[in-house]
Amino acid sequence: MKIVHYPHPALRFQAKPISSIDKKIKLQIGEMFDLMYEAKGLGLAATQVALPFQLLVMNVSGDPDKKEHEFVYINPTLVERKGTMDGGISPRCWANLNSSSSSFRAPREASLPMIPSLSTKRTPLR
Repeated sequence: MKIVHYPHPALRFQAKPISSIDKKIKLQIGEMFDLMYEAKGLGLAATQVALPFQLLVMNVSGDPDKKEHEFVYINPTLVERKGTMDGGISPRCWANLNSSSSSFRAPREASLPMIPSLSTKRTPLR
């Protein structure tokens, strides 16, 4: 598994919902966390590693030792957007874009629901 960069076609995939959480998905989640930390990121979506799933891993602290801040979002839905921001983006936030040459428009703030059955803290896979 590796992080893909713009203009890789996987970044344009319409991600599909995950219908069941099996061993393969759990292993992919572990690999995504490893790649996110390697890239010094705070979050990583499945499409950023060419997986066509609605899946997001996140650790808002950015510290791999702070496991209590690790979250996995399965089939997430944005419930609220506030404001917009334009321009380059920090590679710390989005590992698949080069901040010196990328531009975009995104919400300044967004909220994801925390639904216990669909969003979970990471459990060790090793």
